[in-house]
Amino acid sequence: MIVDNNRAEARTAKNLIIWGLFALASLATVLTYNVLWLETNYFTWLPWLGFGSLILGIIVLIFTSLNRWSVTIVVLGLLVGQWWYVKSLIVLVFMACCGFAP
Repeated sequence: MIVDNNRAEARTAKNLIIWGLFALASLATVLTYNVLWLETNYFTWLPWLGFGSLILGIIVLIFTSLNRWSVTIVVLGLLVGQWWYVKSLIVLVFMACCGFAP
């Protein structure tokens, strides 16, 4: 019984670390978008941070149970972290629907 308790605690600690890394990656993307916009390699960092957030989100979903809350939080974290990309896609779709597509 003690061994099962230790396994459960180790699994919980691992899940918390994975969730924390995912949250930090999303936060880093938001901070990069809002703070480093004058840097020369700004558009180089954003896709790499976005890709890292996506990979960490997939890892979160693999290692945690695929329940409704996990998927919802990962999707919301990706939307908040990648808002710069979502906003660009919304503008492109709007422009394509109204005949102003580039």
